Amino acid sequence: MDEVPLHAYFLGAHSKWVRLNGDGELVWGPDPELNELGVEQARDVNRAWRAELNYNIPLPEKLYTSPLSRAIKTNQISFENLLSPDLKTTIVEIVREKTGVSTFNRRRKKSEIERDFPDYPFEQGFTEEDECWDPDTRETPEELDARAKKVLDMVFDDDGQFISITTHHGFIEAFLRVCNHRPWKLPTGGVMPIVLKAEQQLQN
Repeated sequence: MDEVPLHAYFLGAHSKWVRLNGDGELVWGPDPELNELGVEQARDVNRAWRAELNYNIPLPEKLYTSPLSRAIKTNQISFENLLSPDLKTTIVEIVREKTGVSTFNRRRKKSEIERDFPDYPFEQGFTEEDECWDPDTRETPEELDARAKKVLDMVFDDDGQFISITTHHGFIEAFLRVCNHRPWKLPTGGVMPIVLKAEQQLQN
């Protein structure tokens, strides 16, 4: 019998007047940058990784991130000077927070993201404009679960065993649901490791 593959995932959460872009003093949309608290939380994650390396924790072999700036910046700081320069984190459209209505979950243009994060490759087919966000319709939990399932299928088809996904609370909750994992409230700036076993189902 073939050995059943195991995949370890490190889920990281980045560290509001919903329909507006700000209140005249603060700007929270579209796609706000990571604030100072979030930067410090990401540095804490980096320090935690360095501490765990003393106990032989495996570093990710494949890395994915949400296209929202606060998630990309969290990924950048979390793994700073930890990985080989040749190992890049891929920006994936569907690894993002629940879409619609909330302006802080509307991403910037691809060219703007590319300008600010030139070392981050995009998945194939990534569009210039945000085609997922709708100003009047919010993504349902069922739609978010279906999107998380697509991400799960994508990474299982890849050849990495230790995988990092830097994303958002809503997406992480959906990811855990489709993995039949018990609910878990990950704190902002937190990292959650989970291990999944893939079993191939034979069709008659």
